[in-house]
Amino acid sequence: MQLKRENWDRTLVGYQWRDEENNMRGHTVDDLNKKQLSEAENLYEKVFILMRDEIASSCEYLCMDNEIDRLTLCQVLAGSLAKGGNFITKEGR
Repeated sequence: MQLKRENWDRTLVGYQWRDEENNMRGHTVDDLNKKQLSEAENLYEKVFILMRDEIASSCEYLCMDNEIDRLTLCQVLAGSLAKGGNFITKEGR
């Protein structure tokens, strides 16, 4: 099931989801709040953990109500993701 952003909310240990079409709700525990990179089960988890750790070490002072801070966060994350050299975009580049 592919969830639209408006149909899920992050919790500390996972996310709450809802499928209005099928009248279903639930909570998925992924433990991404504490997993280490070596424990990641797929690319999504690796990216999540990489960004989580980068934000914790480089961006804890940022405020998401401030556009410059949001752009700073994007720059930090893009730099971190690009470090590996094999980052794949939707366009396949």
